[in-house]
Amino acid sequence: MRASSWEDLELLYHDHARATGFSVRKSTIRKIDGVIHERYFICSKQGTTKTKIKENERQNAKRKLVPTKRCGCDAHIRIKLDVYSGDIFFKQHVVSYNHTLTRAEWQYLQRSERTTTLKETMKAIEGFEDAHIRSTTAYKYFAKHARGTECVGHTLRDHLNYVNRLRRKEIEGGDVQTVIRQLILCV
Repeated sequence: MRASSWEDLELLYHDHARATGFSVRKSTIRKIDGVIHERYFICSKQGTTKTKIKENERQNAKRKLVPTKRCGCDAHIRIKLDVYSGDIFFKQHVVSYNHTLTRAEWQYLQRSERTTTLKETMKAIEGFEDAHIRSTTAYKYFAKHARGTECVGHTLRDHLNYVNRLRRKEIEGGDVQTVIRQLILCV
């Protein structure tokens, strides 16, 4: 398939990923003289994670077990620019998954489905907190704005956890008066 812009083929691959049940992330971009000639979009589970051990960490200390998100999935797409015609086309499309695919009703939770960036969402939540708007009311606003809770990009539990972390950070650096102010705002 050929297209005139990189965004068209990127959106097409995101639609394919959504329908299939996996999440996509950007990978390699190859440029020649500042012009993009090749791009890769890969499954978000491609690759493996390495365990990092700090030098000053005790050998017998208990480490928190965290589930790994990467499993070496090879699904990817390679998009190339035809220098002569100026068209952009699919050069390679690998469809081999070594992990379970996401159910359709849970697909909205995938990272590549988020419409706003994480920083924008965090800044908006902080704005609601500064305006002393209740957390559940703020989440309902997000849901109404995104046309449904499945399109928000995070769950109510994620929202409440982030607000809790914000409040703890404010209390940690303050004194008793800060704690009393926080308790009054929660009531």
